[in-house]
Amino acid sequence: MINRPSGRRGRAIGATALLTALTVSLTACSSSSSSSSSSTSASAAGSTASAAAGGPSLAGVCPSTIDIQTGWDPAVGNDYELYELAAPGGEVDSNNKVYTSELIAHGADTGVKIKLRVGGAVKAYQSGGNLMAQDSSIMLTDDSLDTNISQSAKNELVELFAPQLHNALGVMWDQSKSWKTISDLGKANVPIIVSNSGLYPWEYLAGKGVIKTSELNKSYKGAPALFVAAGGSSAQQGYADAEPWLYENAITQWGKPVAFQKVSDYGYDPYANAIATTAENVTKYSACLTKLIPIMQQAAIDYIASPAQTNALIVDLAKKYNDGWTYTAGQATWAASALISTQVVANSADGTFGSIDPTRVSDFLTLFTPLLAQQNISPKAGLKPTDLYNNQFIDKSIKLPPSVTVAAAASVTATAGK
Repeated sequence: MINRPSGRRGRAIGATALLTALTVSLTACSSSSSSSSSSTSASAAGSTASAAAGGPSLAGVCPSTIDIQTGWDPAVGNDYELYELAAPGGEVDSNNKVYTSELIAHGADTGVKIKLRVGGAVKAYQSGGNLMAQDSSIMLTDDSLDTNISQSAKNELVELFAPQLHNALGVMWDQSKSWKTISDLGKANVPIIVSNSGLYPWEYLAGKGVIKTSELNKSYKGAPALFVAAGGSSAQQGYADAEPWLYENAITQWGKPVAFQKVSDYGYDPYANAIATTAENVTKYSACLTKLIPIMQQAAIDYIASPAQTNALIVDLAKKYNDGWTYTAGQATWAASALISTQVVANSADGTFGSIDPTRVSDFLTLFTPLLAQQNISPKAGLKPTDLYNNQFIDKSIKLPPSVTVAAAASVTATAGK
């Protein structure tokens, strides 16, 4: 996985504003103190038969507690759909950074619990595959395609659902400058501050001639000091749903807009924050996953439609874990709309929500393998693209409705969280 040294993702959105701007034709959930219930509208895009009145049941089909390793601290840009599945009022284990609650679908209890484990710094930045190998009780994990390939010889995973279409990693710079793209930064020899622990995307850009290796300042540790001290003369890595808001609104030493472009625009676009498991678990939990993955797909759609309750949960958990991670309501409000306005979240190439594109996986494996070779890393011998994903559990009827547009979300992003 590309480490997120800035790691700032999360949610707590002004749901009314987002709903109005996006005009999402979905049925919103009404909430009570610990759970919510909703009816399913016939016009709700992506609604499935399993989401009928009374809600779907996973009892007897899935484990009594579905144990999931998330990719970071609670945040919108990391596993937003998983927190959508978690009922409020659950058990917070602030020592181990774990949240356990009823697993809800459309606000209805499914008869099983969900357990969400924090990742990132509290897990020494270990990948989901490594953590699953250490603890067999973890059923599913957040996974990134580049990490999966690089660790496939030891801990290969199968990606089942992609709640984010495009990787949010990119580069930001002072918006007042004349540079419009990462390519412009390369032409102007602008230093780019990046983390030394995740160089693959930058090496890819250099190999494509977009930037030069001499431009890379490999000193980024997540703090804003280097970028601020450069006074606009340097660019810096970041995430489309995090840093633009942070640098304008939260980092007072900077306090002005930054421009941003995703690395995925240049072809380096591994799936990030995908839901994955082992090949053995695909077989073992097949009946469960047949029901669970469509519920996850719908949870993502439900979040985009009405994120307020889930955002409040994420912000609350970030406070209660008290592990040095800060995530505010304002940041979450902005991030929820930014997922759409930056096209991090969108329907897949086949028109469904969350399916994994076979051609894209194949192309990325071809692109990424030489980058690994430069670091003397070899994927699993004979690794095939089809080893890395499985779309069999995806419900093809579930999709974002046409009313969820980049333009509508952008109008919210411009003012959200101010």
